[in-house]
Amino acid sequence: MSSKHPQRDRKRSRLTVRVGPFERTLENMNQEMGQKVAYAITQYDRLKVKPMRDRLDWLEKLLVVRVWLRCRQAWTWLYSGRAWARLKLKFNPPPPPIPEEPVVASVSILPEPPTV
Repeated sequence: MSSKHPQRDRKRSRLTVRVGPFERTLENMNQEMGQKVAYAITQYDRLKVKPMRDRLDWLEKLLVVRVWLRCRQAWTWLYSGRAWARLKLKFNPPPPPIPEEPVVASVSILPEPPTV
């Protein structure tokens, strides 16, 4: 019989622990979480902050500049023909579609069997 104690009876302070794989896993997890956080911040900036910044830039412009920009937008819209097409549709709606003729199945009458 051996006088050595089995492994399970060792105190925790005496257990052999390999730290290398654990550290690599932890580094990979931290890197992945860092990428996710950076992506989330980028998405938030793109969806929330950028429209607000654009709106503030627009509001900080002089009123005359804003009016001229709106006039240019309206002119390009009118000149492109989209407005004309919309007005035509509004005042001259297309005619209703013509329903197709219902197809009637031709019924063939079978000759009666001869009577004896």
